[in-house]
Amino acid sequence: MAIAKKVLVFLFFVALSTALLSFLLPAQQKIERSITINAPIAAVYKNISSLRQFNSWSVWSQNDSGISNTYGEKDGLVGAKATWEGDPDVSGKGEMEIMKLTDNKESVFKILFLEPKKIEATSSITLEEKNNQTVVTWVFTVPTPRPWNISNLFFKLDKQMGNDFEQGLSNLKKLTEPLTPQTAIATTNAVEQINFPATLYAGMRQKLSWNEIPQFLNSHFNHINGVLSNIKVTGKGYTGLFYEWDNKTQTTDMAAAIDIAENTTLEPQLSIKPISIEASKAISIDLLGDNTKTEAAYEVLERFLKENKLTKKQPVIEQYLTDPAIVKDTAKWRTKIIFLVE
Repeated sequence: MAIAKKVLVFLFFVALSTALLSFLLPAQQKIERSITINAPIAAVYKNISSLRQFNSWSVWSQNDSGISNTYGEKDGLVGAKATWEGDPDVSGKGEMEIMKLTDNKESVFKILFLEPKKIEATSSITLEEKNNQTVVTWVFTVPTPRPWNISNLFFKLDKQMGNDFEQGLSNLKKLTEPLTPQTAIATTNAVEQINFPATLYAGMRQKLSWNEIPQFLNSHFNHINGVLSNIKVTGKGYTGLFYEWDNKTQTTDMAAAIDIAENTTLEPQLSIKPISIEASKAISIDLLGDNTKTEAAYEVLERFLKENKLTKKQPVIEQYLTDPAIVKDTAKWRTKIIFLVE
């Protein structure tokens, strides 16, 4: 009888201690990370207020090559939903819903992990403008109801997943910030080695001063498009071809060019001329931002040439992937700069 009484007393104190611990411990686990992005708050908000955009920088989507995302209607509005299914060890299976949006301030999502374990969480991303920069704070909260919150003593969500949130914010920063001299010099790993395909262009070539380049491209792209339309030839993509670049006189020999099919014949009397570039090995870098401010990107490519003992061939190619007539914000312009090499 005495032993039984001692066992009962022990179990009572265990239960009491457990209840006390459960009361004292928080009924949730939280991960919180922040980063400062050198971009306007509106540019950052666009990348956190859409489910598609969220998946373009979140670490789980980036790390799972087999993930499948399905989006409902009205993405970017409260109530919009998306589902995902991927590698159980990386992203698992679940769904995400936009719960709250405050323009240029906050996005709140409800996340339901279905597999490998069912967990419901809240993800809140808030923005604050400081010194013409944007401070992004990402808070991820998982409820752990009492008395199950005792497990918080043994499992630390922050320790297990904190790095994922840091990497995600780093991806958001890279996605949002325009390429500046400081960021370009630090990102030689942004250089890609590619195989440039044989390409035929319809183009107009001229020697001109540097400050005439934007107007030259704008007017000549319009003219080339007009001629191609008149002769019923389909063109695609806007490209600048740079054959010479003279720092002393600040002049360039260049062409405004538009891709056309390889079997296209342009009559000699036309104002546009065929420009053929053979297939070649190449290196390239993608530039986000004003395509008149390319010095830093060129510096990275030149350094890559030197470090890898490559020889540059002419012309240098700039592919303008964004149409300025449609996208007015220069911070969103995208340009691929290509060096043909041997």
